[in-house]
Amino acid sequence: TTKVIPLLLSLLFVWYILVSLWIAPSYLAYFNEAVGGPLNGPHYVIDTSVDFGQDLVNVKPYLDANNITHVSFRYAGFANISYRNISYEKLECEPSTGTLLVSVNSLYGRFWYEGLKPDVDLNCFSWLRELEPNDTIGYSIYVYNVSLEDLNTLQHQ
Repeated sequence: TTKVIPLLLSLLFVWYILVSLWIAPSYLAYFNEAVGGPLNGPHYVIDTSVDFGQDLVNVKPYLDANNITHVSFRYAGFANISYRNISYEKLECEPSTGTLLVSVNSLYGRFWYEGLKPDVDLNCFSWLRELEPNDTIGYSIYVYNVSLEDLNTLQHQ
């Protein structure tokens, strides 16, 4: 047992280093693997524990890299989207099709700031929460490619 404890501590230390490298630079979004990692974090906590608008800087490069020119976007951060040269329409609560980007806090109806005043209720994007995101930008902006078929499936559930 005298050799087991140092071995376990060494393994835990290596695990800590590997996880730190894996999550970098998105440390805010880190959640233990026991709860499913950073993509499952919003199921446990929300607000600035997950989404502080930190991934807005990655939206334009993501759109350019994926040749996406038209998006509907709901952002829950403090920065002005126009400073990032992102062309978008505001994503409304009603179900819609196309490429949809939504901040985690907006998706779950928490902590919405636009002019520093809340404007989204808890059920605004309940329809979108029924779908799996097609991708993520960082860990706080979900990307959905919603088709008419997806909307029809939602209506029949």
